[in-house]
Amino acid sequence: DPAFWQKIMTSIEPEPDGFHLTAPFTLRKAHLLYRYLRTGGAKPLPRKFIYEVLIAACKQLELQSKEQGALQTVPPPAKGEHLYVCGDTHGQLQDVLWIFELHNEPAPGNAFLFNGDMADRGANAVEIFMLLLAYKLASPGTVYMNRGNHEQRDLNERPFANGGGFAWEVRRKYPHDENLIELFQRFFMLLPIASVVGSWAFVIHGGLFRDTNVTLDDLRKVNNKRQPPLKLESRDDELLFDALWSDPHEGDGVAMGSARGGYSIQFGADVTKAFCKRTGVKSVIRSHQLPKRQRGFEITHNSMLLTIFSASNYGGVCRNRGGVLIFDEKGPAEVKEFYAPPLDEYRQMCDEKLMSSILERVRRWRVNAAMGPAHREARKTSRKKSVMVENLWTHLLFETDGAGRLAPRDREVLAEQTRAWEEQRRSAE
Repeated sequence: DPAFWQKIMTSIEPEPDGFHLTAPFTLRKAHLLYRYLRTGGAKPLPRKFIYEVLIAACKQLELQSKEQGALQTVPPPAKGEHLYVCGDTHGQLQDVLWIFELHNEPAPGNAFLFNGDMADRGANAVEIFMLLLAYKLASPGTVYMNRGNHEQRDLNERPFANGGGFAWEVRRKYPHDENLIELFQRFFMLLPIASVVGSWAFVIHGGLFRDTNVTLDDLRKVNNKRQPPLKLESRDDELLFDALWSDPHEGDGVAMGSARGGYSIQFGADVTKAFCKRTGVKSVIRSHQLPKRQRGFEITHNSMLLTIFSASNYGGVCRNRGGVLIFDEKGPAEVKEFYAPPLDEYRQMCDEKLMSSILERVRRWRVNAAMGPAHREARKTSRKKSVMVENLWTHLLFETDGAGRLAPRDREVLAEQTRAWEEQRRSAE
């Protein structure tokens, strides 16, 4: 009952410290959250904020599910636009922040599809979900998410050492709040199990199915609003289970059983080819496995199947690169690999960069101040070309180039504030 969750959320007292955002969600607010998570002093996000975001996300996904079912439609990028498909991130916040550093934040024309397994194993899955949902709630066409096999209760309750840990991450950050874990599970059960990007690609976390006659309409009708089945007693059970758990193998046909357990299947190149022909898509994109040779991607099944994996140095020990698949207006264009620094090192880099920017702005302010009353007009002109440090603390979060100009994205975010500040200056003078 949505009213139940709303009642819990309204009963939570605002926290005096830490980062705060409230509805309505905007790209500007999502941008500020992104900047905050990059800072060395970032603390766990307020409990009230977590509830507010999850409740709004569940409402949005409920509406999407009524229209599209368990299979979501992702529009192909138009000319000059991009879509980035990311694989498993498993609580490694540094990878998500690094991906946005390399490819810019989510925005209209710069969309991201995260293909499941954001939860478990890493220490910061809560922050990953909140960051992605902040953008998604502000502009639904900028972030898409598929469900992975780790977006489920059984694995979340396992200890970190056994490949789980998400429930314990929530308990560590928000003690004595089992309702919050339950709300995350409700959110997981509303995530679609796959996406279709035009006729270019079918994107799914695990892979294809033991039933070799599956259509896209079949997948739209899957009952995904539940935990994955422990026993496969119906075709619907099999479709949901295989979507989250299946793997490819190098031969043909469907092989029953794998290292993941007796219910899991492996599908061959002929299954991939037949699925693409039957559904009219050109390729299948999946995640779920660390690719061979420490890469962020792997191409198999006669170049019709691509595995994309975005958790670099997986678990802090694998030394693998992460990968991001880039779509442009002509289709899948390339895979960009990366190796993100550890989160504490990345945050230190961001803090040092921010401090350098602040010192440069202070230097410019002192130059303007030294010009004195006789050069008021020159000082006013110089002020318009630079960002004043003392105007608003959030201004310190935004970057300028060597000439004092804001980056294009930050100019858009701050356009409204800038007009207000200029009016305030004029009235003060």
